Amino acid sequence: TGDRNAWPNLWELLVSTAGGDNQPAPLRAMCLEVFSQVATMLVTTYFAPQLPRFGQALASCLANDNAQLRTKAVECFGEFIHVAEDNQMGVLRQLGTNVVNAYRATVNAGDDEEATEQAKAIRGIVEESDVTAFQDCYGPLLDACYEAASNQKLDSDTRHMALGCLLSVGGKTRVLKGNRQFVNKLFNLLFEYMLHPEFESDWEQTYEKEEDEEKKTDFDAGAQGADRLSHIVRGKTMEELAAPCIMQNVNSSNWKNRGAALTLLCYVFEGAMKSFMTHLDTIVRQVVIPRLNDDHPFVRYSAMQCVAQFSADLCPG
Repeated sequence: TGDRNAWPNLWELLVSTAGGDNQPAPLRAMCLEVFSQVATMLVTTYFAPQLPRFGQALASCLANDNAQLRTKAVECFGEFIHVAEDNQMGVLRQLGTNVVNAYRATVNAGDDEEATEQAKAIRGIVEESDVTAFQDCYGPLLDACYEAASNQKLDSDTRHMALGCLLSVGGKTRVLKGNRQFVNKLFNLLFEYMLHPEFESDWEQTYEKEEDEEKKTDFDAGAQGADRLSHIVRGKTMEELAAPCIMQNVNSSNWKNRGAALTLLCYVFEGAMKSFMTHLDTIVRQVVIPRLNDDHPFVRYSAMQCVAQFSADLCPG
């Protein structure tokens, strides 16, 4: 409780400390944590007139060399975006580019743990709050996420979180639909992911689908990403991307390529069904049925998955 007149002085001190470049990074991070915890109250009271100054403090933290401080700043930014009123979004949107630059700096430094947390926070903003927080930097955000998702020096969790963030931006906006060049390279990355299935040597006798998202493999991330992409670009665009890739790989001498081609078909069929329907007879007869007798069990399994998917999608009612 105490003297309520002292609260403005407290917030003033915290803002000054958070924005103080000469202050220790852990202390600044602690101030941001306080702001995050009470964002709902502050955004309509103290920070209503102080938002520009608070934005400057956040920008300073986002540009700091300390990755943990940058993470706290990204998370704090997300908390305020979540509760901000419409007339306050303009100031906060100005920080979108700073957030993207902070994330890119963390990725470039190879800091897997902080890069994953920052991408998670950005994805939360995109999916649960307001994607327009990044409306002035959709392109740089997509590029930063793609760079992380395609960087094999990073841990799989870091790459997968970046990929998920990228696809969330694509799903919430029209930015991917108007950028065929980017969609092409994203599609190629997803297929490259699908070329790396992981399972035990006795997989065909013991296989159970792993439901734990925390243990997702590159293959899982690629397949699920292709499914999401097909629902974003849909129809003819997805057919133009997928059909040549499937035909080039389904008869490959490498079982991983054959399995990836069938998995791709299975996961994009629903999103591009209308386009694929005109070739369904050819797809079934020339692509799927021959692989039901493939030498490798994973390819046979992938072909059966296609049959199951087609049956589910085309079942009347």
